[in-house]
Amino acid sequence: MISHVYKPKRKNKAGKTVSARLYRGRYRLDGDFATIEIPLGTDDKQVAEKKLAQIIAEKERERAGIIAPKAQRTAAQKRLEEHLADFIADLKT
Repeated sequence: MISHVYKPKRKNKAGKTVSARLYRGRYRLDGDFATIEIPLGTDDKQVAEKKLAQIIAEKERERAGIIAPKAQRTAAQKRLEEHLADFIADLKT
């Protein structure tokens, strides 16, 4: 498994290297081929590392089948009436 927290860097018009204000995370779980990059939305490195660790732990639990995928968990929180209204709207289209 690979996990890394960093601030993206770029060169401005004058050729000077400028780093971004917010951190991004990069991770790859065992068995994956692609590296996934996500914005962490914070300018504190310790908070960014903790957020990335939580995201990785959630993804590993989903893959192991300990918890349901995020889409199923959010759908379970919706009321049945909302699901029915979405279904009817989909049928009308």
